[in-house]
Amino acid sequence: MFYKSLNFYISAVIFIWWLIIAPLTFYDVYYKYEIGVGVFDKAFVDLRFQIFLFANLFMYLTYTFALIWCKLENEL
Repeated sequence: MFYKSLNFYISAVIFIWWLIIAPLTFYDVYYKYEIGVGVFDKAFVDLRFQIFLFANLFMYLTYTFALIWCKLENEL
């Protein structure tokens, strides 16, 4: 049963996290803060912070759930 495998949860969460975070890296190219220039998009900075926060929170909470719920494949 794949849904009791720890490897399934780790790979699925990394894939979902990557799908969420990857577009931000593409938009970071368009957002450049130059020293001495006080104009930058505060809304983008806030949105990026919130997306990173919730994506990381989702990832680590799912890891915690998976470590608690899944059985070890090899008993010690």
